[in-house]
Amino acid sequence: MELAPGIELYENVMINSEEIISDLEVTLKKYKLPWVQTQVYTDSGFTTTNLNVRSCSKVPVPYYIDPIKYLPKEILELSTTLSKEFHKSILDYTLKYQTNIKHYYGYDILKYTESQKFESHSDDGIDEERRISLVYYMNDDYEGGEIEFKKFDLKIKPKKHNLLLFPSSYIYRHKVYPVTSGTRYAIVQWMK
Repeated sequence: MELAPGIELYENVMINSEEIISDLEVTLKKYKLPWVQTQVYTDSGFTTTNLNVRSCSKVPVPYYIDPIKYLPKEILELSTTLSKEFHKSILDYTLKYQTNIKHYYGYDILKYTESQKFESHSDDGIDEERRISLVYYMNDDYEGGEIEFKKFDLKIKPKKHNLLLFPSSYIYRHKVYPVTSGTRYAIVQWMK
């Protein structure tokens, strides 16, 4: 369903996201792996932690054809699962907007706890060339955490099992409002 030009919403994409959240938390504890603080790009092209701009944490998951050997098999298997689940929506989007994909970046599973946010930004950049952005909502049992595309006067309250696809360019700048209670889990991926 097109919410605005180029912004597509796909409903009920995955049915087991609650299990994925639970399994991921168990895997991280089992292997003593942390949630990693997210970073932002600066004007000079470097990444840095800036909690005033972006304050959530992530678990990186490689794209399934490019596995990282040191990661636990549970995380590598998750990559394959996500690729299979999202394929139909990505194919539909690329056909509808007559675009092709030359490269898939890995996934980031994001965790926003109370008061965490991501200020207005675009996903494309000098060091990270991106054409298409994907956001998948794993849960909706929290308050706040809406995503807004200001240029399109569009503010979306995430619903679990929904997936958004949109261009990564500066015209599609968006922000994630602070979570006011609970924990917001989402998966992001970019393509070029």
